[in-house]
Amino acid sequence: LDADQPYELPGGLEDPRIAIVDGVFHLLYTAYCYPKVVICSAVSTDLIHWEKHGLAFGNAYNGRFKDLDSKSASIITTLKDGKIVIQKIDGKYVMYWGERAVCAAVSDDLINWDPVLDENNNLLEIVKPRNGYFDSRLTECGPPALMTEDGIILIYNGKNGYEEERDPNYPAGTYAAGQFLFDRNDPFKVLDRLD
Repeated sequence: LDADQPYELPGGLEDPRIAIVDGVFHLLYTAYCYPKVVICSAVSTDLIHWEKHGLAFGNAYNGRFKDLDSKSASIITTLKDGKIVIQKIDGKYVMYWGERAVCAAVSDDLINWDPVLDENNNLLEIVKPRNGYFDSRLTECGPPALMTEDGIILIYNGKNGYEEERDPNYPAGTYAAGQFLFDRNDPFKVLDRLD
């Protein structure tokens, strides 16, 4: 048994996202122990042997977000020499995360993450579901975000709602891929969003 199993059992793991920097693979995954879901991290140099590091937000703000329901982490990456590698912005690693809203977190070491807060010291919700659109229920972060010349691209799962908020052009409860474009210099600023 390992120390992370209380977060992982009986549900297991889901939403794994792997990215590399300096020859080390960094995995952020959702540990699912009903009803709790939390982002955890692990590292590997060979994709076979993994060292778990536990809760991504466990040490943030003196443990304030230790038990925060969180999932679907997407680290910002860039294309370098034909490979997708983790990218720093202003000296920090940045990830998007979330399901009911897209939030963000920053890190110095890719293991301990601090959720980004708004002016009221609450989680900064960068984007939320929209009434009348395919993503009226969820905006769940997808694979690692990619820094481009035009901005940071984040692909996400949009889920259509069930009631009057849903897009009537799609069946209730269906998923469809969406895409955000964030500012390269301000990863918390949305420049565009596909409909």
